[in-house]
Amino acid sequence: KPSFAKYKVYIYASLVYLILAMAMFPSIVFHPAVVANGRNGGDLYQNLWDLWWVKYALLHGKNIFYTNLIFWPVGANLVYQTMTPIAAVISIPFQSISTVFAFNVLFFLTYILCGITMFLLADHILRNKYAAFIAGLAFSFSAFRIAISLGELDLSNLEWMPLALLFFMLVAEESIKQNKKTLIYASAGLGISLMLIAFMSTIEMLVIAFDMLFVVLIFYLASKEHRHSVLNIRFWEGIAIAVFVMFITGIWGFLPIIHTLLASPSSSAVNFLNSVKNNEVWSDDLLSFFLPSFYNGIFNTISLSYFRIYALDISERVSYISYTIIALSIYAIYKRKKATLLWLAIAVIFGWLSLGPYLQVDGTVTSLPGIFLLYHYIPLLNIVREPDRFDLIVTIATSLLAAMGVKELLESKKAGGSGSVAEDAHKKGVSSNQFLIVLIVTALFIIENNSFQTNQLLVSYTSTHVVVPKLYYELKNIKGNFSILQLPSIAVLNSPAPELFDGMEMYFASISGKPTIGGYVTRGNDTMMLSVYNIPLALQSTLIAEGMPNMYMSPVTQNPANETLMTLFNYQTNFVIILRNAYNATQLSKLMNYTTSIFGNPVYIGNYTIAYETANAIKASIFKSYVAYPYLPSWIPETTALNGSSQIAWIPETNNSEFGSIAVYAPYSTNSSLSKALSGLAGTVNTTISFKAFTNYGTAKVYVARMYNSSLQTLAMFNVTSTPSNYSLKAALASGPHGNMLLFGVPQNYTSMNHIVFFENITFSKA
Repeated sequence: KPSFAKYKVYIYASLVYLILAMAMFPSIVFHPAVVANGRNGGDLYQNLWDLWWVKYALLHGKNIFYTNLIFWPVGANLVYQTMTPIAAVISIPFQSISTVFAFNVLFFLTYILCGITMFLLADHILRNKYAAFIAGLAFSFSAFRIAISLGELDLSNLEWMPLALLFFMLVAEESIKQNKKTLIYASAGLGISLMLIAFMSTIEMLVIAFDMLFVVLIFYLASKEHRHSVLNIRFWEGIAIAVFVMFITGIWGFLPIIHTLLASPSSSAVNFLNSVKNNEVWSDDLLSFFLPSFYNGIFNTISLSYFRIYALDISERVSYISYTIIALSIYAIYKRKKATLLWLAIAVIFGWLSLGPYLQVDGTVTSLPGIFLLYHYIPLLNIVREPDRFDLIVTIATSLLAAMGVKELLESKKAGGSGSVAEDAHKKGVSSNQFLIVLIVTALFIIENNSFQTNQLLVSYTSTHVVVPKLYYELKNIKGNFSILQLPSIAVLNSPAPELFDGMEMYFASISGKPTIGGYVTRGNDTMMLSVYNIPLALQSTLIAEGMPNMYMSPVTQNPANETLMTLFNYQTNFVIILRNAYNATQLSKLMNYTTSIFGNPVYIGNYTIAYETANAIKASIFKSYVAYPYLPSWIPETTALNGSSQIAWIPETNNSEFGSIAVYAPYSTNSSLSKALSGLAGTVNTTISFKAFTNYGTAKVYVARMYNSSLQTLAMFNVTSTPSNYSLKAALASGPHGNMLLFGVPQNYTSMNHIVFFENITFSKA
């Protein structure tokens, strides 16, 4: 009995938080194994795959931070992936029902944990469990947290942030006491909380946690009341212990991150999409703090009238504080003044950061800069590319301010209390007036900050019926090691959810158990994407989904079908699958006509998918024609005006390599067989290399060279003028699978004179 009495308040609070969460998402509660939280977007399917992948990797002895089951055969570094490995481990028992079910269990669990950890923080500060309950409610069910958690497990797990703040404050408090054991416990708690932020949320959130703790530290240093608690050796010993514990408990994750960061090309992945322009997309509109959320089941129809403030990305731009919270906060500031300064300062600082590089008002970006513009240029800190994430700290601060206001109401004479409510409750229980205050505040808050699925629009925006086409279960039963190409496999940019089909591709691959050529990672790199772009069919299928004409931009003029077949041969791809829902009827017909012309008739037609087998087409084509792969990062496309019309010409990248590279595979000779070509014994093929070239002014030289045994072998040198002209040379190219690396460039003495040489229509044919 004593044990239950000690913890029953937390149990009751947890039940309230859970019941409220379940009431808001009935479509998930009634179908937990097939309906997932979140809109039908790429992030949802990515998160489902993440849970499956961690389980698969652990059970098969794989490195959880690398996989070649997506972006096959290159694979993907998952260090920057938002996959919450600890949450994934917790989900493993529930995945026996379904991955979707496990995902939903974790989703509802976050409402309990966010509420309880905020409860603990507020209770420590206020010593009032009824006010602390309101703080937990305000944090867990804030409009910001509800919006940002939909379909994104890493952004649901925000529960460790209040706990980190609680332990930081405890370290400061215990540093001036004589109980060293308690200080060690508080320091260890801080370290573990920070580790959990990193690996149950994201590294971005860990950076934001450090930002928050830094502001608290500065406040303590500036405060005479708190200064002595951080200006002593014991405090810094505690911080050192916390950092040590954080690193040791998370060494399995921090070491891969450090290793990746030290790798030379890592900066491009770290800063992927991190530009001021993109920062603006993920910034709060000033009005969003004061206008009810789009996801609010009561005010949703009203919110449609100011939908423009959510433009581009709804879930990343909801920051409604609620007038209940604002009123309680103002009351607390009026009554407690000095005690509220820290939380008021935090709310203002991080609220300002969340507004992004330039202030946005009513959907319009103004020219008024914000402090995030400075933050954006601070190394390491600037991995936070979404300013709206700072709303998390605003929510913590405003929840505490509101709880302070509730405490003042509860302890007022009008509420029937003459002293500490905690003491009153211990002696005789809470009064009816006090209970009524808590009930009214709860009701008002839920009215303002709910996500009740009151109409079909909200059901579609807050939950997704996850359907796995039957074909993927059948592929699982086909023996052998082979990969799959799913179309579209490149983001459909003019779609409301550009990465939807990329995310589906990943999740469906977890069902089939076969590697897939594309995928969707949080921060990618050029090598991964080139593994997909090397397949003309992959690009063309996306262009068709976007309603664009078939075109495969390349400095090489060759049959793109041959390049598709060669790449699929190299990738060991047995099946090409079309997702029917990605295309309208006209687009689907167009894509099927093109795909059928390459592979023949489909071998499977279902309600959701159409499948083609590749073996016969590859066997009929492989090494019977020239196939050329330009390394696209070494070529710059440029629109030029020639003969009164605009066209694309290509410039060799001169900043780094001073040449554009092309890997050329020559067909086997007339007297050679495919088996000889595959074994590399097919000899050489005399080849004519032709191209059109011209310079921006005057005369310049260009060369064509071959990389041979790690050395550069010049094949020919030409003088080119500003008039486009055709050039050709002959060379003996190796036949078969080994390929030939050809380089098209401009000598250094010409590049230093700002001569630009354009190439077009590079072709290869038997001499």
